[in-house]
Amino acid sequence: MFLITADLTKNGLAIPEVDELASIPPGLWALENGYVNLVPNLVGM
Repeated sequence: MFLITADLTKNGLAIPEVDELASIPPGLWALENGYVNLVPNLVGM
């Protein structure tokens, strides 16, 4: 299982939707390698 998070202590102005789109490539890698996402992202992965 995996859960992608954003560290707002580094940039408190981060936009969650943009960060979520940036997390698609690592999310695809995780799914291809047998991991299961705990919470689906905006595109349903």
